[in-house]
Amino acid sequence: MISSTDKLTLATLRANANVGYLTAEQGSNLASEGFILVNPAVVSPDNPHAFFCQLTQTGIDTVDEKETKFTPEPISMSQFPISADVPVPVKIKRESSPKTSKYPFDLLEINQSFHVPVSDECPEPWKTVASNVGAANRRYEEPDPSGEIVATTRRKLVKDADGKPVKGADNKRVYEVISTQEPKKIQTRKFIGRRVDTDDPNGPGCRVFRIL
Repeated sequence: MISSTDKLTLATLRANANVGYLTAEQGSNLASEGFILVNPAVVSPDNPHAFFCQLTQTGIDTVDEKETKFTPEPISMSQFPISADVPVPVKIKRESSPKTSKYPFDLLEINQSFHVPVSDECPEPWKTVASNVGAANRRYEEPDPSGEIVATTRRKLVKDADGKPVKGADNKRVYEVISTQEPKKIQTRKFIGRRVDTDDPNGPGCRVFRIL
C-alpha cells in the first residue's frame, strides 16, 4: 500500500513534467512498485545522493486517478410528482391525551369518597395514594381572575446523585422548603386522603374524600 509520503512524492514529480531527482530513501519503494524509473547514472547537481527519476505510466495513472464518488440514482418523477400552486395547509395541532388516574377522582361529588384497601401489592395505600391526591388537587387549580401574585411555599423531595430520595436520621424522607412568587390560584375541587382502620366499612386502607 502506498504511503501518504510516497503519494506526495509522485504528485511532485507529476507536477514537474513527470521527472525529478530522488534519493534512495525517497524512491526505493516507488521503484519497487513500478511507479518510477531510476537512472543512477544521472546525479542531481544539488545533491550527490539523489538520482534522476521518471514516472512510469503506472505512476502517472496513480496520480491522475480520481476518487469515484457515489452518485445516487435520480428520483423518478412519477414516484414524487411535482405540483404547482398548492397552498400550504394550516398546521394541525395534535392534541395530547389527558393523563388519567386509575382512581375515580373525576367522578367524586362533594362529600363522596372512595376506599383503597391494604393489599399485598399496596401494603400502605395511604402513602401510595398521597401523590395521586396531590396531583388531582393540582389538576383542579385555576389562575385567580385578579391576577394577584402571592408568596407560595412548597416542599421538594431531596434526592442524592443517583436520584434516590435522601433519608434523615429518623429514616424519613428529607424535604427542602422552596419559597416562590406565583400567580394566585383558586381551587375548584379539593381532595384529601385519610388512613382508616377496621372501623371503616371497607376495612383498613386509605379513604379519599372530596371536600370541595
